[in-house]
Amino acid sequence: MTTLLRSFLPLLLLLAAIGVAMNTATFAAPASPAPAPGSAPDAKAEQGFALVELFTSEGCSSCPSADALLARLAGDAHKSGQNVHCLSFHVDYWDRLGWKDPFSDAAYSRRQEEYARVLKIRGPYTPQMVVNGAREFVGSDRPIAEQAIEEGLSRPAAVPIELSVVAEEKTIAVECKLHKDVPVGAVLCVAWAQGNAYSSPDRGENGGRKLRHVNVVRDFRVIELKVPFEGKLTLKRPDPRDGVVVAFVQEGKTGRVIGVAAKPVLTEKP
Repeated sequence: MTTLLRSFLPLLLLLAAIGVAMNTATFAAPASPAPAPGSAPDAKAEQGFALVELFTSEGCSSCPSADALLARLAGDAHKSGQNVHCLSFHVDYWDRLGWKDPFSDAAYSRRQEEYARVLKIRGPYTPQMVVNGAREFVGSDRPIAEQAIEEGLSRPAAVPIELSVVAEEKTIAVECKLHKDVPVGAVLCVAWAQGNAYSSPDRGENGGRKLRHVNVVRDFRVIELKVPFEGKLTLKRPDPRDGVVVAFVQEGKTGRVIGVAAKPVLTEKP
């Protein structure tokens, strides 16, 4: 069967298309995409990069310091122009302990569990940061975070991504293109992250505190990849807010991120 498939490989590559995309946090899972406008190259597509994922919860008293560090890292990247992209994933396993995080999603908890498996740690915890899918540490540890980011910036992207986005009300049309080979089992992850979010829990470990979050993931898709690849999908957001669409290619077996692109979405009026 393997020999037969290889004999048809050129034809299969010409006909390759995206499968299906779905809301999931594992490193492989498809669901049908929706159409979107044409894409354009990202000027930073082949540079070194750092994708910083923070797993956090409003129900955890240790998380506000990590949320503040993520905000600082995102702000520093914006000022310096460095190819650093920050995402805040709010997990749901703290929700049963007095305060339900309004930004939490079970899919993000599953994503963190998958990291625990591939990175061979005992299990999920908060706050946790993961940089480029390869290095994890306590999410409030600034020196290690900065070191991991510098390491990521020193390595060129293996898979450049072309990305375009068009936002209209509560939907964001996204188009991604890849032209380089990707490892077998690799996936394309696409996130809509709300730029700023605020909350005032009245229960739980953070009861009575005013909390601020940046780049809060509100929609997240994982798409099975084949090359050459040109895929379209539609992200949804609860309401029109400023934020960013981040697309990245991730190895299915190791979780390592090998390419990233991002486009800001400016919606709110001054």
